[in-house]
Amino acid sequence: MAYLDNELFVTALTDSQSLYWLPEGPNGMIAVIDTKTVELKEKIDIKIRPFNIFAGKNGYLYVTSREPQKAYFNSYSRSTKEFMDSELVNNECLSEYNPTLDRIYAIPIDIMPIDYKVLNVDNGKFVSSYSSTYYDSYPLAEKFKISPDGKYLFNSSGVVFTCNENVNEDMKFAFTLDKKFTDIAFNMEENRFYTAVGGNQIYVYNYEDFSGIDTLSSTGEILKLFYVDGKLCALSRSANGRPMFEVIQKVKIKYGDVNKDGRINSTDIMYLKGYLLRNSAFNLDEYGLMAADVDGNGSVSSLDLTYLKRYILRRISDFPANKK
Repeated sequence: MAYLDNELFVTALTDSQSLYWLPEGPNGMIAVIDTKTVELKEKIDIKIRPFNIFAGKNGYLYVTSREPQKAYFNSYSRSTKEFMDSELVNNECLSEYNPTLDRIYAIPIDIMPIDYKVLNVDNGKFVSSYSSTYYDSYPLAEKFKISPDGKYLFNSSGVVFTCNENVNEDMKFAFTLDKKFTDIAFNMEENRFYTAVGGNQIYVYNYEDFSGIDTLSSTGEILKLFYVDGKLCALSRSANGRPMFEVIQKVKIKYGDVNKDGRINSTDIMYLKGYLLRNSAFNLDEYGLMAADVDGNGSVSSLDLTYLKRYILRRISDFPANKK
């Protein structure tokens, strides 16, 4: 799907032909939906078996196909609905459009991803293309996303590259994140971005220097991350397998409340001691582990138990974690 000027563009197949046979006539379409009324405005027939669509500058639409061992990139004028141009890439690809640079980045998926193909476009025309300067230099995954300002390309392996108008500066290595991710969302107002790193964990980074800021958690297993209207949201899957939509909020940790009853007392000492002795009756969930890390060093150890005992005996008035 793609969005431009209150219109949503959705591609669909219009025939049931085999993926290995390309018919002469149109075999796909673009459905144009009015986002104000959520009604179908019109259909545009396209001579491509569509896989993805991007809304580019000056009202041009770019549609990609996903064929065995190759990918077609076709462009169309939104105003006239005319076919404009086509480009063939000799690999099955996943791609993303960079609206700042008016450029399409594609990565092969029919072989092990080792570099990117870049297509420069100008008013619906494919004017040039080139491959990234490195070749098999960094571990790459199939999924990637371009930042909203068009400055960086984030590969889900955790490797970050620059996006630059100058071809010689484009696709330069910038940074490697702490961990690979399954999805990413951006909060450009506060210079932050969020990565879903598996399960219900979310890492929070500073967009300016890629430093880690925080970790967050969702209730379910994260399938998709969004940042909408000042809120971090997730489409996730509950323990019983049902999909759900969550607004992710930072959990306020009450350090020392290991058993989560709202109080800090000798029962918490019992739970923490049992956990450290690997007693299965005192297994701690994610919140319990965070609450038990009273010294704030990122792990739970006998030192946390010592701090907890001293706090209950009133030898200290606060935990080190609350001062960080």
